[in-house]
Amino acid sequence: MSQPQERRMHPRRSVEIACKIRCPGTGRYLQAHTSDVSSGGALLTVQTPRPLADGQRVDVALRDDGRAIISKAELIPAHIVRSSARLERRQVVAVQFDRPQDQLAPSDRAAAA
Repeated sequence: MSQPQERRMHPRRSVEIACKIRCPGTGRYLQAHTSDVSSGGALLTVQTPRPLADGQRVDVALRDDGRAIISKAELIPAHIVRSSARLERRQVVAVQFDRPQDQLAPSDRAAAA
């Protein structure tokens, strides 16, 4: 039996970071946190009143400094590539960034762990 082929193009690291997702259609921000991050995308748990859908465009603000104000320059354009069912106003979504984010690439030490 052959091994399943890895589809990820970028190494990822497990890290929990408080973040926000902005839905461009509504302009609303949703609270979220990461489970893992790579330069190509992230796995997020989002607090949302309505389900998010595969293919939906979003902007992601990844930072853990506690500031409430987010500048437009901090938003990372992305789209949802996979979403789970919503449970208790929470939903897990995988997002792919439109462009790789070099500052999010795991260090050699983290990638080797």
